[in-house]
Amino acid sequence: MPRIPGILSKAFPALTLLLMLPALALASGQEATVDGVLHVRNGAQPSQGVQTYHLREVWRAGGDDDEGAFFGLITQVVVDDAGDIYLLDTQLSQVYVFSPTGELLKTLSREGEGPGETNQPSDLLFMPDGSLGLVQTFPGKVVEIDRDGNPAGVFQPASMDPAAGGFSVVVDVNAAGGNLVLGGMEISQSPEGQVRNNYLASFDAEGQQKARYCEKPVRWEWANLVISEKDQDFCHFRRWDVGPDGRVYAATQRNQYAIQVYLPDGTLDRVIERTYTSLPRDEEDMRRINALMDATKNRFPPQLNVKMEVEDTESDVRSLRVAADGRLWVLSSRGYRDQPAGIMETYDVFDPAGHFVQQVAIACDGDGQQDGLFFASEKLAVRVTGFWDALLSLQAGGALDLGEEGEATPMEVICYAIQ
Repeated sequence: MPRIPGILSKAFPALTLLLMLPALALASGQEATVDGVLHVRNGAQPSQGVQTYHLREVWRAGGDDDEGAFFGLITQVVVDDAGDIYLLDTQLSQVYVFSPTGELLKTLSREGEGPGETNQPSDLLFMPDGSLGLVQTFPGKVVEIDRDGNPAGVFQPASMDPAAGGFSVVVDVNAAGGNLVLGGMEISQSPEGQVRNNYLASFDAEGQQKARYCEKPVRWEWANLVISEKDQDFCHFRRWDVGPDGRVYAATQRNQYAIQVYLPDGTLDRVIERTYTSLPRDEEDMRRINALMDATKNRFPPQLNVKMEVEDTESDVRSLRVAADGRLWVLSSRGYRDQPAGIMETYDVFDPAGHFVQQVAIACDGDGQQDGLFFASEKLAVRVTGFWDALLSLQAGGALDLGEEGEATPMEVICYAIQ
């Protein structure tokens, strides 16, 4: 059984600059050094073709017929050494724990400000000390609990001094190879506006920064506020990961299929590229992104003159993950659309050196544009129905009108064995 990555499909459609790669007919993995950095330049096709992984349903929970589990929005899946499955419900601010056979064992944490509690946690991981970490976006911190739900402390990066008009946000966290890395935002305020600095950085156990891998500052001016997709885009929401050796992989450009690979100390080690043409948005795509932007605009005070700018293409990389064997798995903007019959998603797979060696097609029920597909281990995959509409609605503060009639179908979780 080939090794496969962890969660690959929880990436919110992000926001950034259109930089299309040249359509060069490259052989897989040509290498060149540019400004002292190795670039691995791959063509459009993998060297070893396409392989199919078949998913076999083991159990399911939620939906119309399950009175024992009701889900708000499942956004992360992790598995412990015993095979128990932890589902993070961002909307309900709690974690469901299921046995390998689908028995609901317990529910951990809850919404609140007390020890072990969070408000709409955005991510879930096992911390280096073995505790379960729930990532709270604002105030930015990781709330730690043990496997029984008992409070186990708080991890908080050294942040900007609120007394000086600033504060910090934590979006997502990954830990591997002895490297704990946070994706966040530092926000400083003035009477004229805000500076919102997105970053990826590693931290020690005391919350002190060890290395900063990349960052992107964006300025908001209250007198002329422009919310731009291309300016706001960063590699948050699963367009980055930490490999088993502690290296950090990040897709920092919205419309450039290029993955920056950093050594743990922050040195840019290489850039993995693939020939790719950005995917134009169709009418339905534009309707949905404009609905999201309108909902975002409505959350600002009416006296502000807010202008929203959207792009006419999808982000080239929807998500990425590094497997335990060091292979890089990338879900492109085409990897979850217009798939062959019986295939939900197709991933681009690169070897540890960055060569485009294979594509892997995932055979199961489900629609990659509607459902979320999570790989929690080499042998376990989880599909969350209605994931993308629910995520977009939550991002819009619950005010997103997608123009659909009738009530939404209750979210369902289907657990699969990978064959």
